[in-house]
Amino acid sequence: MKKTELNSIKEKAISISNRTLQKELDTISLLIMEGHYVLANKKIDDMRNKLKELELTLSQLSNV
Repeated sequence: MKKTELNSIKEKAISISNRTLQKELDTISLLIMEGHYVLANKKIDDMRNKLKELELTLSQLSNV
């Protein structure tokens, strides 16, 4: 795979991830406003795990 193809895939992945993360942040904000702190905390933990997975995937793409 060419470097430009990898960069394109990486940019698309980041774009999709940003949209997904924004939706998750909106959900967390709503949960907090409604007083559902335990659910919000669970969502935050899930988001943290997704970010770690994304970071690992992007670092693997960078090493190709």
